[in-house]
Amino acid sequence: MSLLDNAPLRDMLEKNLDFGKIQQHIDSGALYAVCVTASGYTTGQSVSFFQGGSGLEGWERNQRIGAAVPLKLDLLLASAGAAVHLPGGEGATASTSATARCARSRR
Repeated sequence: MSLLDNAPLRDMLEKNLDFGKIQQHIDSGALYAVCVTASGYTTGQSVSFFQGGSGLEGWERNQRIGAAVPLKLDLLLASAGAAVHLPGGEGATASTSATARCARSRR
């Protein structure tokens, strides 16, 4: 459950962003990398989700993780602090559940 209806934001982003073109622009050299960062409100942990050219690797530091993943809408919404539900638990916000999923997948 969220306090605000973020469906209009999701709809607008779905209509106007083509996430498939990110890799095309990276491959052509027009982009080197793109990154969005989401923070977990309860843990203070942040995850920077990035998509880039070959040779870029993830990282892990105190309360910060860098995860090389194909960017997608839910990660962008998480980085914007827009409360959306993702798998990860009842009432989880995108940022906390995205952070938790990334941390679990790195173990």
